[in-house]
Amino acid sequence: MSMQLLGHHHVIMFVLLFWCRIVTETKPASSSELAPPIAKLNCTTHCGINVSIPYPFGVGPNKDCYFNEWFQIDCNESTGHKPFLRRSQMEVLNISIDGTLQVKSSVTFFGDCKGKETRQALNLTGSPFVYLDRKNMFTAVSCGRLATMRSDLNVVPGCKSTCDDQNTDSATFRCGTIGTNCCQSTIPPNISVFTAEIQPRDQIDGCNYVFLVDQDWFLNNLSSYRAIQGMDSVPVVLGWNISLDNTSHKAFEGFIGRRVGVYDGRHTNYDNFSNDPTPYCEIYNATTSSTYNQSSVHCFCPGGFQGNPYLLHPCQDIDECKLNRCMDPNVPDSWKSFGIAICENVASGYTCYSNITVPLGVPTCEYYGGGGARCYYKPKPPLSSRIRTVLLGVFMGPGLLLLLVGAWYAYKFIKRRKNIKRKEKFFKRNGGLLLQQQLSSGEINVEKIKLFKSEELEKSTDKFNIDRILGQGGQGTVYKGMFADGRVVAIKKSKIIDEGQLSEFINERRKFHS
Repeated sequence: MSMQLLGHHHVIMFVLLFWCRIVTETKPASSSELAPPIAKLNCTTHCGINVSIPYPFGVGPNKDCYFNEWFQIDCNESTGHKPFLRRSQMEVLNISIDGTLQVKSSVTFFGDCKGKETRQALNLTGSPFVYLDRKNMFTAVSCGRLATMRSDLNVVPGCKSTCDDQNTDSATFRCGTIGTNCCQSTIPPNISVFTAEIQPRDQIDGCNYVFLVDQDWFLNNLSSYRAIQGMDSVPVVLGWNISLDNTSHKAFEGFIGRRVGVYDGRHTNYDNFSNDPTPYCEIYNATTSSTYNQSSVHCFCPGGFQGNPYLLHPCQDIDECKLNRCMDPNVPDSWKSFGIAICENVASGYTCYSNITVPLGVPTCEYYGGGGARCYYKPKPPLSSRIRTVLLGVFMGPGLLLLLVGAWYAYKFIKRRKNIKRKEKFFKRNGGLLLQQQLSSGEINVEKIKLFKSEELEKSTDKFNIDRILGQGGQGTVYKGMFADGRVVAIKKSKIIDEGQLSEFINERRKFHS
């Protein structure tokens, strides 16, 4: 049984290997299904349940896990397994590779706020972080007060709200430049410190709140005056950067200025697009950037690729077809008379082509990760090529079936040959040739000799049961054999190991039979 199963195994393995070769030779390679790494090897990738920690941020104490001490994250039992920036002790809510960081920031209280501590937003001067103007709004919850923020000795125009009854759940809560019980204003770019104020300070009654807040979070979570009561902190978005110095220049040397294959907006030289997944880095100068106080290094994956470019490892191709990019609203309009758009993923981009062929060819549009696109008619494949494709599909199935059948018969033939060889070997080893010589010489009465198969002997002795033993000799054990036709015979089973004693055993069988 084990030999038979082994034979089946070899046949199945042969067929599977053949089929895998067919698949790998005919199916185009696809991008990896694994998510690209976000942190360095053997470094913590998450803190708590929802917060991922991508490099250049990292959890200590291993210094290789983060770029410098500003990016070190504390995540342990003392923090409740919540991530905190070690230098500033701000709780981290989200980190993005695009250069943004969501943290908790203090709410500043004015007036009678029942013992709440008045704290200004954290001073970020000297850090790689700034308050991001495009993400945050300066917000004040008050009644008829002017709220302002002071930054670097300059007073920034604030906002003023109108009054409504704040003591009921139905109180109107509408934020704007002039809102009801709430007002908002934008903030200047590139600020790292500010002070919130309420005017006039000598006429403040009730509890007034002033804070900088992530506007997306604010619109989705706060809809009434009472919703903010009791909150000591709110999410705010910071911009982060890696300052350009000797350390950072050495770390990213070789990647700075190597940007290739980027869409230039002219839709002309598409041959410049590259499928190279290597990330590239750029230097943002303080004189040309409105976000950062100093020159900094920023790294990116090439268009059409994703991953953490700050690891300086090859980025991963984005499979746009899984995102149904060919079904975007701007694509189907160009296919109204050309059937359905079919998507094909390629490195650094994707291609949409029609499922039908028109006289000019196959309508095709190529989209590049950097933002470029070009549409054209792809020539029809030659008739011979199409016929060859059809014939390949028609004959591949029957061919595989014939291969399976042929492999099965080959296995059966080889197995039968092995059994014959094995029987011949056992017959020779157990004295079969010597017995044949004696039969042919006339030393034994051939008419009284009958050769039995091993299966017959096992059956007649109940598989050589010890209850059938009649006696034992020097050369073997004698069993009582009972056949289906009623014959009862004595069967001697050899226990010889030394093949030199086979002659003696055969002679003993002759005497026994006589």
